[in-house]
Amino acid sequence: MKLWEMIDEAKRLLDKNDIAERLYDADPENAEAEKAFDESYKAFWNAYMAAVNCIVEVTAGKIDFNRAKYLVTIKLDEMKRKGI
Repeated sequence: MKLWEMIDEAKRLLDKNDIAERLYDADPENAEAEKAFDESYKAFWNAYMAAVNCIVEVTAGKIDFNRAKYLVTIKLDEMKRKGI
């Protein structure tokens, strides 16, 4: 999978997680809503970390882990701001 596809997937999962979070916030005692939120966050986190690790691997460590996290986060924020 290409890096831009990984970031697109992370963004799609982040949007799904935002919806699950709103549903859970609306009814915090609902165990199913909590489970859906937990699962959606885990899926997002795995996609996010895959993109971060891809950057570190592709650059042979010239971009370190923390910088790669920063770059992916900035890209996700930009996509969210632009409504992509």
